[in-house]
Amino acid sequence: MTLLARPIDPPPESLIRDWYANAQLLDSFVVPIDAADVSINDLAVRALGSPPVWFKVLIAIRDGVMGPLGVRTSGEVRRAHSDKAHIDFFPVLEQSADEMVLGENDSHLDFRLSLLRRRDERGEVLIATTAVHTHNRLGRIYILLIRPFHKLVVRATLMRCRRQR
Repeated sequence: MTLLARPIDPPPESLIRDWYANAQLLDSFVVPIDAADVSINDLAVRALGSPPVWFKVLIAIRDGVMGPLGVRTSGEVRRAHSDKAHIDFFPVLEQSADEMVLGENDSHLDFRLSLLRRRDERGEVLIATTAVHTHNRLGRIYILLIRPFHKLVVRATLMRCRRQR
């Protein structure tokens, strides 16, 4: 098995499997991990907490461009969910022993990010699945623009999780 994050089919056991149908963006990436004694919460914090500077720059650009168009900025999302558990600005929506679902609903699109730990005879892997449903033209344009960056961000996020042992 490769040590790099690679694309796979979305996992059928995921808590967000109902989001797969009609998603305008749906992808899954997997990376092997060695984290038998690490909780899914700790894995999610490794992956999404304390993002690198280049990710913060991308989010600042996204906020600067999309905020004036009526899309909630990362800061607005964080403040809107200050009463809920969150990792960075991503609200935690659902959690099981081996999966955490983060996401947000907005006027232009709704998204879900699943971080799922899967164990089998070969060891453990962490799968990141993103599902997005758009509501209007702005949402569709947004997905078109961010798709190339999204794939890089997800792969880098998984690799960060793998490196932090």
